[in-house]
Amino acid sequence: MSRLLTAALLLCCFSALSQNWQHPRIPDYGSVVAVPDAALMPDVHRAHRIVFDLASANTKDGVNEGLWYLARLRNLLELAGVPADSIQLAGVLHGGATNLALSDASSQIRAGEPNPNLPLMRALAAAGTTFYLCGQSAAANKIDVTADINDVTTPALSAMTTLLALKEMGWVTP
Repeated sequence: MSRLLTAALLLCCFSALSQNWQHPRIPDYGSVVAVPDAALMPDVHRAHRIVFDLASANTKDGVNEGLWYLARLRNLLELAGVPADSIQLAGVLHGGATNLALSDASSQIRAGEPNPNLPLMRALAAAGTTFYLCGQSAAANKIDVTADINDVTTPALSAMTTLLALKEMGWVTP
C-alpha cells in the first residue's frame, strides 16, 4: 500500500513541477502559469491603473525584485485577457531602488557594470509602464536627473508626492 501512495504522491509532484510557465508580454521575467477556473479574475472590461512603490534593492533572477513582480503582474493581466490599452502600470523609484534609474553609462561609473535592470525596464516601458524617480532620493544619492538617468525614467518631485498624486487619480497598489 505504501508503494502505491508513494507513486501517487510522486505523480502529483511531477504534475505540479511540469506547469507551463509563460511570459505572455514581458520575456524572461515575471513567470506566470494559467490556472483553470481561477476565482476573481481581472475584469477585462475595465481599466487597470496600478502603481508599484519600488523602494527595495532586493533581487530576484538577477534583477530588482519589485521590477520582477511588476513584470509578473503585467504578464498575469495579459494571460487573463485584459486588453493592452486597458493596462496602465507605473513604478515609483526611491530608497534602495533609486539606482534602477541610472543609465548604463552612469551605472558603469558607479557600480562598474551597466544597469542590469535596464533591459527589463525597457521591456516594461514598451508594454506601457511609466517609471518615476524620486527627486529627493536622487539628490541624496548624488544622481543628476538631467545627466545620470536612463531613457525610460522620468524625474519627479518625490516618491511621496508622486504616489499621492497617482492615488488621487484613482491608481491602486497591488
